[in-house]
Amino acid sequence: MKHTTFNWRTAKSIDIFAQLWEPETTKAVICLVHGMGEHSSRYQHMAEFFNQNNYAVITFDQIGHGKSEGSRGHVDQLDQLLDQVDQLTNEAAKRFPNKPQFVYGHSMGGNLVINYALRRNPKQRGFIVTAPWLQLAFQPPKVMFNVGKLVNNFWGGLTQTSNLNAEH
Repeated sequence: MKHTTFNWRTAKSIDIFAQLWEPETTKAVICLVHGMGEHSSRYQHMAEFFNQNNYAVITFDQIGHGKSEGSRGHVDQLDQLLDQVDQLTNEAAKRFPNKPQFVYGHSMGGNLVINYALRRNPKQRGFIVTAPWLQLAFQPPKVMFNVGKLVNNFWGGLTQTSNLNAEH
């Protein structure tokens, strides 16, 4: 198994960290999109499994996650996130021409993969989503929802703690 790290810059000049796990012989490529509050290195164990079965795994840290630049937990538009998936699949095609591609997303990444498939009509072999984040697990209090909408009008990049324990 060969492991490589590399970077690309978005249209807004944000530096994106990416990595590739490559088996000796590649029959297909999995383009992996991680979830909220995660980073690509959390999927090394999956990459090792897929490599043992001759699948390359290429992935990246989304804007504001892991080793990528950007405000933590904030992105200006959905299209910025979908553009990252485009860049990921383009990198895969450049590094593995004529190999089938599967786009795999987990949690928020699953939401992005679904949106990518529906909005961009790409030509990948298939799409895999696990535990896609399609809606909030709970309904926030109406007053908090309304305050959030109001604050977004003048302070769209406000970041608040998620209270997630990264050890879990």
